[in-house]
Amino acid sequence: MPRAKKGNRKDKRYQIARTIGYNTDGKAIKKSFYGKNKDEAIQKYHEYKLGIEKENGLKKQMPIEVWIEKWLYTYKEKDVKETTFNSTYKRPCKIYIIPYFTGRFIQNITQADIKEFLNTLTNKSQSLIDKIIICLRGIFETAVDNDIIIKNPCRNISIKSKAIKEKKRTYDKESVEALCKTNHKYSLYIKILLKMGLRCSELCGLRWTDINFEEGTMHIKQALTADGSKIYIDKPKSINSTRKLKIPPALLDELKNHPKEDEYIAVINGHHITPNSFGDIYIKAFYNALKIPKEQRLSPHMLRHTCGTLLYRETKDIYFVSRFLGHSDIGITTKTYVHSEMQDEEIHLNLEI
Repeated sequence: MPRAKKGNRKDKRYQIARTIGYNTDGKAIKKSFYGKNKDEAIQKYHEYKLGIEKENGLKKQMPIEVWIEKWLYTYKEKDVKETTFNSTYKRPCKIYIIPYFTGRFIQNITQADIKEFLNTLTNKSQSLIDKIIICLRGIFETAVDNDIIIKNPCRNISIKSKAIKEKKRTYDKESVEALCKTNHKYSLYIKILLKMGLRCSELCGLRWTDINFEEGTMHIKQALTADGSKIYIDKPKSINSTRKLKIPPALLDELKNHPKEDEYIAVINGHHITPNSFGDIYIKAFYNALKIPKEQRLSPHMLRHTCGTLLYRETKDIYFVSRFLGHSDIGITTKTYVHSEMQDEEIHLNLEI
């Protein structure tokens, strides 16, 4: 009977060393494998290689949509406000990124692929493009951190929107006063935007308890947004957006006499008005009832802008306007109401009230 071969170590095991890769300097990376004899040590090396190849093979089969879902709900959902998660991360991924790249493996996506994708978005607003780039960088950077890809193809990549910016439009003072004399079932909401300069989300989140009828003040404490049929109540846009405003006497009287069917002011037949439904349905019905031409209709945001414009013209106090509108930075107010005021298109309405 042949004698068993002795190992090459003191513990009688057999050791072999094999190259498993190379470092950044090009030097070989060695790894040792052990067995009762040389054949067994070699077998351990082959098993190691098979495991690495299998692991890399599985990673090469990672569809990008699978990783995006993991990124959204592992890295983002719990780290930001729900409204931020939906608007800044979930929607750009679901509406733009996933539909474009579905079926592609994340390892095979190059910087050129990313650039081609972004080139299809140049007709979108710069704010939307910026959100999409934020998502792409996060998706690929975390893939690098998880050893799914070697490098992030989104680094040092950017693109500028070619969309024509909508010119800011406002109603003149006479038109605002005429609109505030209207008696339509949605008039109150238009008047709040024009006189108080609320964001649409702040209007939708306004409660009767936020009105102090004795002081004649309105306390902006929260905002209401919606994603489909789901409603979210959160803090206003920034710290400065929480504010207390003096209500003009005529508007205060209308608020006192308005039916209070719910804790929220913007409620129609038991249904909450959301920013989307207000812009798509209610303000349109208001304009239709008054027979205001389409070219003279302003969005809810432009009604807020009208309030800020008239307030600045009246006071010339940019700090007061900034506090009134709840801007996060005085620079936003200055840029909007000082540097670009002359570029606004002013609209005069001929209303028969």
